Amino acid sequence: MARSPFWTALEAGSAERSSNLLGDLDELTWWKRDDVEQSATVNASSTLLSFYPTAGAWTLSSLGRGSCSNTVQTSVFIGSSVTFKFKGTHVKVNIIKDLHGAPYSVTLDGADPQTFNSFAPSQQCASDFEASNLALSEHTVIVTHEGSQVLSASGNSTIYFVSIDYTGTPTTPSVNPAPAGSKSAPVGPIVGGVVGGVALLFIAVVAFWWLRRRRKQKPNLQDHEPKQAFNPDFQINIHNPPPPPPESYLPHPS
Repeated sequence: MARSPFWTALEAGSAERSSNLLGDLDELTWWKRDDVEQSATVNASSTLLSFYPTAGAWTLSSLGRGSCSNTVQTSVFIGSSVTFKFKGTHVKVNIIKDLHGAPYSVTLDGADPQTFNSFAPSQQCASDFEASNLALSEHTVIVTHEGSQVLSASGNSTIYFVSIDYTGTPTTPSVNPAPAGSKSAPVGPIVGGVVGGVALLFIAVVAFWWLRRRRKQKPNLQDHEPKQAFNPDFQINIHNPPPPPPESYLPHPS
């Protein structure tokens, strides 16, 4: 049975519209992919970065002519960190190494930190940490000062943060919480110390009270010594000695 020209034209129009719609979706997909996978750099002064502590630990500095980077964020505080969040597939951390460089670590998405050393005999830009082929999702990068008091005393105390290169799109930064590796005030030992101090004070007060009460209740030995009654008949009169015995009691010479 032959199909009527009406149905033939209707099917042809539907096929054309479907083809055009698929083409539009394909163009939309590629446009979105290009937008996500763009490469960019977040420099040290960018507001897309979150610094911890929020004040006093990091200083925006200019290294001047001849340096491999003009503007850096420097920190000498152990445990200080900088955080960057993005949605993409690639990330690289850029720092400066020199004679005063200190150890630092980089953590990606909460995994175990990778530790590096920013010490070098001469100033040089370095990219110790780089991650590629990441899942197209949101990622968090944290750079943390991992120095020590011993290294700081020897002059290796500074982190020079330059920038972060990434492929993707940044996300809105939030207040950077204290990193997992940072040393915060231990609440448990502090509470234990306070409780122990109060307990020792209480014991000292009780001991003082008990000793004082015992001292009051202790008998006075002098009060319990027997007192001899005075008898004038037993007094010895040294001025009037007793008379000598009779002669009958005197021994006779043999």
